[in-house]
Amino acid sequence: MRISLIFVLTVMLFFFALLFPGYGMKKDVDEVEDIDEGTEIPDYILHDVIHFHYEEGSLKVKVNFEKGNYYNDQGELRVENCQFVYYDIDNDVVSRGSSDRAKLYSDDSKLVAEENVVVISEENKGKLETEYLEWHGNDNQFTSDRFVKITQENGDTISGVGLIADVGLKRVTIKKDVKGSFKEK
Repeated sequence: MRISLIFVLTVMLFFFALLFPGYGMKKDVDEVEDIDEGTEIPDYILHDVIHFHYEEGSLKVKVNFEKGNYYNDQGELRVENCQFVYYDIDNDVVSRGSSDRAKLYSDDSKLVAEENVVVISEENKGKLETEYLEWHGNDNQFTSDRFVKITQENGDTISGVGLIADVGLKRVTIKKDVKGSFKEK
């Protein structure tokens, strides 16, 4: 009676597993680090994503990011190293920007960009720089309560604390401590 090679290999593998349990494991169970009780654990971890946000069938913003953590309870997606593109009602690009970190909210048409935030208007090439900027999709505007600086293509600058602006940076209100420098023509 011939014993099949597959049967012999299966029996050998079974005995090997009995003799050497856990062989090949990288860490012993006792060495695995515990998660601190206060640590937030995301429901999803995303990498290299392009997120499109539509309202009433119209594209409002496209966000590219390298890494994101989604927290279902807060309805919040926290992303790192992101680039965003804002669109008008005709789906034309109005402005482009980037930030080191951002939060997108699933229940609200809102994006909060933080750290090294830069937005450049496609139409007038104005460049907005700040450390904190909110985009409110329902109003199609930016707001900030932090220091902001806007530099025009010709070198004119205006800065201050607090901002309300349309996403094309055509209509801008700086709330306080306003300073500016303008190039002579």
